[in-house]
Order: sequence, then structure tokens, then C-alpha cells
Amino acid sequence: RVGSVKSSFRIVAQMTDIVPAQAVTVVCEGKDKVLGSNVRAHVKFDLSDQGEATAVDILADFQVTGRIATFGQRIIAAKAEQVVMKALRNVDQLLTERRAASAPAAPA
Repeated sequence: RVGSVKSSFRIVAQMTDIVPAQAVTVVCEGKDKVLGSNVRAHVKFDLSDQGEATAVDILADFQVTGRIATFGQRIIAAKAEQVVMKALRNVDQLLTERRAASAPAAPA
């Protein structure tokens, strides 16, 4: 949703430039046939070991074209940031669940 306009994009994502424990790039492309709009995202994640944690630097480039793009760059930029932050929360939750599942059981 951008302002009062609701859009539904069918998105295909592909991970590229994978360097284990260092970096990954995700390229997403999608189309909303009803509005005749397209979206393309290029998101690069650089990882660095911080001892007990991992720092993640994110560089994201979003391109929106078509009718949805006519509603204003600021609204679209704010919405893109919301989507990225939600995705990061989901990744954090997934990693937390996987760490908990793989942790050794406490002795009885």
C-alpha cells in the first residue's frame, strides 16, 4: 500500500554474489499487472564478525516504475524502508529460532 493505492506485486528473488560469512546480494523483481507497475530491488548485505555478534551493513537500491511511481518518491521511499525493516526482523527471528533449535540440551 502506497498512500491510498493498494498494489500487489508478484516478486521473484535471487541470491547472488554469495561469499559465505562475508556477503550476499539479493536481487528482487516484481510486477503488478493491474496497475502496470514494476519494482526492482538490489540489496547487498556485508557481514563482519564482532565476536559474539555479527554486524550487518545493508546497501539497498529500489526502483519503482509505472502508475504506482506517480504517487511520490517520499511515500515510496518510506514504504521501502518499512518493508526492509520488517524483512530484517523476520530474518532475526528465523536465526534466533534456528540457534535455539540447534543449541545443545541442558543436562538433567
